[in-house]
Amino acid sequence: PSIGQLLSVAVGHEPHHARAETPCTGEGLGALISEALRASGTRGIATALCDLDGERYRDREYTWATQRIPPGLPFDPTRYETLVPSIGTVGGATAIVALATAACWGTRGHHSESDILTWAGSELGLRGAAVLRTGPDRRWSTP
Repeated sequence: PSIGQLLSVAVGHEPHHARAETPCTGEGLGALISEALRASGTRGIATALCDLDGERYRDREYTWATQRIPPGLPFDPTRYETLVPSIGTVGGATAIVALATAACWGTRGHHSESDILTWAGSELGLRGAAVLRTGPDRRWSTP
C-alpha cells in the first residue's frame, strides 16, 4: 500500500541567500511555496514541515516569504514544525527526511484530512517545496 502521494514539487533559487551581499527578501522561497501549493490542487494544508534551525537569516527569510504567498492559497504561516529539535540538522538530506517523516505521520493517522507542505533550502540559495497527501489513513494491514 501507498503511505503518501506526492502532489507537487517546486525547486528554485533564493537570490538573496545567506552569503549574498543584498538583504534577504524571501522572494525565492515565497515563489516556490506558492508554486507548490498552486500545482498541488491541495484540499488544505495541515502543517508545514521545514528546516528552520534557529539561524536568524532563515527565520527572517521565512517571515518575508510568507508575506509573498497570495492570500487565496491554503497556507497558514503559523502552522509549521521543524525537524531540528528531534533529529538535528541533516543538511542535504532535509527534503527527503521531511517527506519520509510526513508520510510516517500519515500511517499513524496524523493530518489525514489535510495535506502536508514540506520545504527546505541550502546556504547558497537552493530552495525546494513539496506537497504530500497522506490521508485517508493508509496503515499497513496485518493478517
